[in-house]
Amino acid sequence: MKRMKWQDCAKAFNVDGSLRDIYVQDTTVVDWEVFLGAVSTMTTNLFVDGEPLPLPTEVKEIYRDNEKKSFLLEIHLGQVTVNCHFFTKDEIELDIDPAQVTTQTELDSIVAFLAVVGRALGKDVMLTDENLPSSIWFTFDATKSQVRFVAD
Repeated sequence: MKRMKWQDCAKAFNVDGSLRDIYVQDTTVVDWEVFLGAVSTMTTNLFVDGEPLPLPTEVKEIYRDNEKKSFLLEIHLGQVTVNCHFFTKDEIELDIDPAQVTTQTELDSIVAFLAVVGRALGKDVMLTDENLPSSIWFTFDATKSQVRFVAD
């Protein structure tokens, strides 16, 4: 796969006051378990109601208390922090602050993360504008097992 160049993709991370979202749609509890397994090898921090806790072994533990407690999983990719709030079992939704993505190094870490998640799940992964799953910047195509820059 050809390496994406920062100068070609920088506009995806234009700082405009909004976040960028990463989506994996049509997920199940099993997909969430696979996702947690894939990110467990990365540097992560889980906070429950603001208190740090270890990552649970089963996602059921999170969704059992999700309506009563606030969950935040931070996944650290060098200078970039990917946040997961566990909104719904049916979709993995993560967010990043585009202000943290300013160089080739950060772009490479985002592209690698999309590929790790997509390959682990065997599903497409999209990086989009905040709350706009149809406004796609990058996609991991599970059938081709590669990430591509979508925006022109």
